[in-house]
Amino acid sequence: MSQYEDKTAADFEYERYKLLKEYRPENDIPNDDLLPHDTQVVQGISESLLSEAEDSPSEQQRKD
Repeated sequence: MSQYEDKTAADFEYERYKLLKEYRPENDIPNDDLLPHDTQVVQGISESLLSEAEDSPSEQQRKD
């Protein structure tokens, strides 16, 4: 009989809980990456996408 055959779903859930509740410094968020509570972040267009858009045929038609 396998050690897993007599475990219930709750047993597996508890094992995951014990594993995830452990504090591991390597998994912590660095202080430099933490933002204030009400900060809103907006993603801008990357430079490579911006240069590709400027080289696109539709953009060149606008310039003409």
